Amino acid sequence: MVGDEIFLRHCIIGDHWSLKAQRRTAGTAAEESAVLEQFDRDWAPSIRPVFLEIARRIGLDYFGVDCSIDPERRVLLFEANACMKILANTRPSPNMWDAPIARIKQALEVRLASPETWRHQP
Repeated sequence: MVGDEIFLRHCIIGDHWSLKAQRRTAGTAAEESAVLEQFDRDWAPSIRPVFLEIARRIGLDYFGVDCSIDPERRVLLFEANACMKILANTRPSPNMWDAPIARIKQALEVRLASPETWRHQP
């Protein structure tokens, strides 16, 4: 989240509840990429209220969310905090995460340059 904007940094599809890139299900890269491309249009509108409530409760202008979103768009929150390595891309470019990371970075730079939009005024 940057302000009230929801961004999808990555999507990992797997068979276990504790997912990391190394534990993704084989052959899911195309599906993960499709979710990244469709997120703003197909996913974000239905989950927006949940993420706005998380943002309201956390009170930060920028933070990451680790969660599961099921096919019915129910969100299971694992963790939300400002210490996630959201802007780090550990894979060589080009890859499916370049564009999402660039969008988040741009939104964060705009937010930081606009103190009047901050949740807590200096």
